[in-house]
Amino acid sequence: MTLTWTTNFPGIKTCTIGSNPQTLTGLAGANVKAQRLQKFEEASAHAPEIIVSQHTGKIILKMPIRKQEDIYGAGLKFHSIRNENNVVHLKADHYGGKDNGRTHAPVPFHVSSFGYGLLIDSPEPVSYYIGTPHRRDEKIKPVAQDRNTDDNWQAFNEPAYIEIAINADAATLVLFESNTLLETVQKFNLYCGGGTLPPRWGLGFWYRTPLRFSAEEVNRLVQKFKDNKFPLDVIGLEPGWQSNSYPCTYEWDQTRFADAEGFVQSLLKQGVRINLWENPYVAEKAKLYPQLEDKSGSHMVWCGIVPDYSMPEVRQIIQKQHDEDHVKIGVSGYKLDESDGYDSWLWPDHAEFPSGISGAAIRNAYGLLFQRLTAEIFHGHDKRTYGLTRSTNAGGVGMPYVLYNDCYDFDEYTTALCSCGFIGALWCPEVRNAKTASEWLRRFQMAALSPMAMLNAWADATEPWYYEEVAEQVREAIHLRQKLMPYLYTAFARYHFDGIPPFRALVMDFGDFMNETAGRAELDGTANPYQISTRKEITDQYMMGESIMVVIIKPGQTERDVILPPGKWYNFHTGAYAGCGEVIRITVGEKDPMPLFVKDGAVIPLQNGDEIQTVTFGDTPKGFTLYEDDGTSFGYERGEYQFREIK
Repeated sequence: MTLTWTTNFPGIKTCTIGSNPQTLTGLAGANVKAQRLQKFEEASAHAPEIIVSQHTGKIILKMPIRKQEDIYGAGLKFHSIRNENNVVHLKADHYGGKDNGRTHAPVPFHVSSFGYGLLIDSPEPVSYYIGTPHRRDEKIKPVAQDRNTDDNWQAFNEPAYIEIAINADAATLVLFESNTLLETVQKFNLYCGGGTLPPRWGLGFWYRTPLRFSAEEVNRLVQKFKDNKFPLDVIGLEPGWQSNSYPCTYEWDQTRFADAEGFVQSLLKQGVRINLWENPYVAEKAKLYPQLEDKSGSHMVWCGIVPDYSMPEVRQIIQKQHDEDHVKIGVSGYKLDESDGYDSWLWPDHAEFPSGISGAAIRNAYGLLFQRLTAEIFHGHDKRTYGLTRSTNAGGVGMPYVLYNDCYDFDEYTTALCSCGFIGALWCPEVRNAKTASEWLRRFQMAALSPMAMLNAWADATEPWYYEEVAEQVREAIHLRQKLMPYLYTAFARYHFDGIPPFRALVMDFGDFMNETAGRAELDGTANPYQISTRKEITDQYMMGESIMVVIIKPGQTERDVILPPGKWYNFHTGAYAGCGEVIRITVGEKDPMPLFVKDGAVIPLQNGDEIQTVTFGDTPKGFTLYEDDGTSFGYERGEYQFREIK
């Protein structure tokens, strides 16, 4: 099949296969940042030829993998950011411990270290076979090896192709060609609407209360924060705020919250926002039920109906109720739960929805549509929101939501944070509990250097000062986040206006320098029977904004190696020179802050009360472009903002 491409912007072109395909960006209502995309220069790097065929009801794409080429993206991952000899079957689902495509963000976008990216703009299931397939009719065949005689035998041949199977007879492809990996990601983000710009309060400290907390218990908790001199910006109410949950009514429980409006307004006067938990399944006792019953899917979840969010009239019905009962009384946002899986809970792929969209496609887009429904309410009031979502997809870049899930592995959290940078998403490494004071502190420090700083106490009522021996250091971690607010807020502005992820893997900025190759793998009959070699990748160091590199210290760890990319680097906390393009060994005290390293010439703006101070690193400061707006409204969409040059 011959593809016919239409060039939309420099280095961006689209192609439609079949007739009238549904798109993820369309379901999300994403607005392309056309003006910014026009400013890119034509790319010097080009994607390899895409060979297309159709059979068994699927569209099959085949693209060569070139020597030394690395592939990133293709959904959110928790173990590895690089796709090496990998197969992923993308489907919105709870993470099950493997990077197999069943994930909270099954974004069908892959990006190459050679400067191209491909978006399969379709909600239908997509499978990636990355460096694994070899066709019988290939002109250049891999060299067969004999394990009986070759000591260097490997389970995988040299990767030759990516094959992508789209489970549909129609789809839209969007090809991005750029000069660098980071520029490719920028273009993808801008094409999907530009990154979210949270309200300033959203970047403060969040606390989610136990399951059935009442208004009185919340008020006592807020006083505890004051007594402990601990910052508090957002209180998250879990399912007990509703008259029924699993499935939901979205109506206030009158025993726990007899005066919901008075409760919300009282907290607002104290500078504390309210965020409400909900899932999308509507209980029969809900006032909304009669309006939604015939506009829902064929199957139920927890005995609740599944509204077809892809239908504008469905979103309008729910928006009206949420607006009247929540937003107009002062609620500031939502936690959108249970939009991802498991198969045994959610509807089957063959479920029917009144819109005619397949059950599998609705599932892949449901979290995306959930976000759109709620975000549009706040936009209508000219108020920004920020919240949590259990799933997302392509087109959700501009949605004011951060991903989370039920896993609690420290390493997986840092990998997820880096992985999200490749797919237009944000990750929340929330704190819940800890077995030791060291773990408690390190989790808080990591959360403070992430898209959302949150303690989720829904199950065990833990409070920030739970471990007294590190209570002061936990407080300092959140205070550091407060000090970095001008810098962090500017990083999110760059995400919105320029598409640069505020948190991203080092390979985006420093490319080949980060791609060191490990030695040949050793045979192990149990742990590694196929003698598979893996390549090093860095996920426990990442860029935060333009100039700061975060180095993660694990619980109980007191020393580690740090890779310093090319260019001089300085210790953020001491100002001391650290090194240049080398690996250094650092020692960290049990209660020390998370190490931060800053680029040579950086100027970092810090909040100090009502003033902004700057600290410079290196002998020749290069300046900083500080973003400023009112911090709460959508005035920036009307040009009500400024970038101030600090020199």
